[in-house]
Amino acid sequence: MKAYRIISLSLLLSFSVYVHAQTEKDCKLIMKAKNGIHTHIFSNGSVYEGEWLNNKIEGHGRMAYTNGYVYEGEWKNHKWNGYGTLKGKHSSYEGDWKGGLKEGFGKLYAKDGQHEEYYTGQFHNGKYHGQGRWRSITNGKTVLYSGKWIDNHRIGKGTYTTDGMVYEGIWESDEITGLGHVKLPIGIYEGSLHKAFFEGYGEMVYTNGDTYKGNWNRGEKHGKGTYYYADGSVYEGDWLRDEWHGQGRLTLADGSVQEGTFEQGSFVHIQAIVAK
Repeated sequence: MKAYRIISLSLLLSFSVYVHAQTEKDCKLIMKAKNGIHTHIFSNGSVYEGEWLNNKIEGHGRMAYTNGYVYEGEWKNHKWNGYGTLKGKHSSYEGDWKGGLKEGFGKLYAKDGQHEEYYTGQFHNGKYHGQGRWRSITNGKTVLYSGKWIDNHRIGKGTYTTDGMVYEGIWESDEITGLGHVKLPIGIYEGSLHKAFFEGYGEMVYTNGDTYKGNWNRGEKHGKGTYYYADGSVYEGDWLRDEWHGQGRLTLADGSVQEGTFEQGSFVHIQAIVAK
């Protein structure tokens, strides 16, 4: 998914560089200066219909390229510049341009086999940059992201939705890393994450009424933490890979307390029992 996004943009960028170089080269061969509205067939077969200024494509015009792409909009010095649309068989862009590259606000669509991609937002130097909303569909699976981008990467604050999960929080280089809020079918998590795993301190409120507050490691309860069960029981102490492990204290719903050493979720050495 991520690789496709970068490839789709780089292909359009490479195409942009090539066609502008070819257009400028052909225009230099025109002996008679063109001004006003003219139609010109280039040496590579591309056809331009529109405005010229001092032998340069400048103003509003339409270019039909031999590879099937069609650009219609504003031009400056042979390059897409201002507002315009670029459409191909499997991709399209509508929005702002500068010097032949996407710059400002625009809407992008691209398709490759079973993969479709949509982006609406800000661009800089032909890349996703600023605030934008991105949607990816692969084999019927939809992924949504709305937030900040820097040079095609999700960086900063954003919201990500997929497969019943909604994440709102911080990103680093396309990774869910930092403080965030995660809504899952099993509950709601609030706390620290690293590369999409619960990592560090966080609190999870489960849909069954249980609550955990404490440390996590790669998505598992690990280290010091307190678990509040829906029946009123409370365990506070050490955890290892989602199980009581180490020193801990279990307070049952009837008020009785068991304190000691746990191993993989079970008592191995009871130091104290306090009955109600």
